[in-house]
Amino acid sequence: HKVPWVQHSIDVTWEKGPYQNAKEIYSMISKCGPCITKCLADENCKACIDALDVIDTRDQVASYRTVVSYESELLRDFS
Repeated sequence: HKVPWVQHSIDVTWEKGPYQNAKEIYSMISKCGPCITKCLADENCKACIDALDVIDTRDQVASYRTVVSYESELLRDFS
């Protein structure tokens, strides 16, 4: 049984399985690696990513408020 929101989730989930999760992570790193590295090296950008990590990705309002509260040029480039 597939949970519909999982098919389109950006989260790593057990429901997607290890192959699909690895494929998505590889795609993200191969396409966005330099931006990810720059963001994680920046204190403000990393703090935003950490804050987003604890929010349910389906909660768009909380995600938006978090991104806006850490707004920077580097974070804009990352997103």
